[in-house]
Amino acid sequence: MLEKLRVHGFRTLVDTEVTFDPLTLMIGRNGSGKTSLLDALKLLGNFARGGVARAFGPPPWSLGWQRTRGMGQINAVRFEVHLRVAAGERYRYLLSLQEKKGDPCVVEERLTRIRDNFTVASFDFNSPPESGTILKPPPDASPAEEIRAVSEVFKRVTTYELNPSEIERGNDPEHQYVSRDGFGVAGYLASLRDTSSEKFENIQQQLQRFRPETDSIEVWSGGSTLYWGLRDRGQDRAFQAPHLSWGDRQLVGILCVLDQSSSASGATIAFEEIDRGFHPSRFSQVLELLSEAAYDGINNGPPIQVVVTTHSPSFVNQLGDRIGELRMVSRVPSGSTLVRPVNELLREAFGPDPIEQPVGEVWEMGLLDDVIAEAM
Repeated sequence: MLEKLRVHGFRTLVDTEVTFDPLTLMIGRNGSGKTSLLDALKLLGNFARGGVARAFGPPPWSLGWQRTRGMGQINAVRFEVHLRVAAGERYRYLLSLQEKKGDPCVVEERLTRIRDNFTVASFDFNSPPESGTILKPPPDASPAEEIRAVSEVFKRVTTYELNPSEIERGNDPEHQYVSRDGFGVAGYLASLRDTSSEKFENIQQQLQRFRPETDSIEVWSGGSTLYWGLRDRGQDRAFQAPHLSWGDRQLVGILCVLDQSSSASGATIAFEEIDRGFHPSRFSQVLELLSEAAYDGINNGPPIQVVVTTHSPSFVNQLGDRIGELRMVSRVPSGSTLVRPVNELLREAFGPDPIEQPVGEVWEMGLLDDVIAEAM
């Protein structure tokens, strides 16, 4: 599980730190840096899966295009992550990158066991790892077991920006997973129906909790393409996915992603704009579903660490007294991104006693922004 991320020199994350809980909700205005934080998580996951080549692509995804500019002398992009592996041991991972002759390269990479401050592995420039990262050690490496445990935490970090226009699309039967934008839902549902009827039924039952009129999820083949839809009670045929509401498509996409992630112990998933497309009446149910995934696991799977961003004060209001899971993301006058726990901001604004107003309304009125502005 991720515990803390500190980023230096990546987009607006000049020197930005954020802590994580099993469920973490990040709020903030457009352009505050929420997407950059999720992209930093995505970059670390991709780096663990395939090194520099996997983490960076052509502009605008190259390191040079994403490096902070105009906010001081920043030559390298630096990531520091504190995490806990399944066995309970805690580690600190450091990755520093620089662009040389147009190509990104490792400046420093180090894995330290926090308990005794022991360096488990570090990047050796005289004999660099073949994979390009210490997170993919050769089989005979002496601390390979510890490194692989940490590497698995990073490899299981996945970010999603679900798009109902992609969720609705039919796909080739060979595509049996849900992509970052939601493409592949039809193939994923078909695969579950054919190979894991219990998991398919679990998704169907979860959907019926939100959408009681649902009788069944239908998947069918049209030539070489799979399609999906929902059949309501009293209907003799399914509504095809493109004819469903934005919120219904989004909901099915989220359920598939959570199920897909539940098969990997220690997974971390992040959703951009979790409130997108939902009527406020569904917010409490969505939050309940995310909380269940984060603290108990769903479909008999292990807990999944969940990080989400939202622009909706109404969604934030559903947290009630669980404001410890909220983070406020802001841009300070220098242009850099600052992240503060919302419960700290509330104490500074109103004192130690619980506030009477819903926290979403406090945020919408700009009172949290006022606290940050006064501290600058």
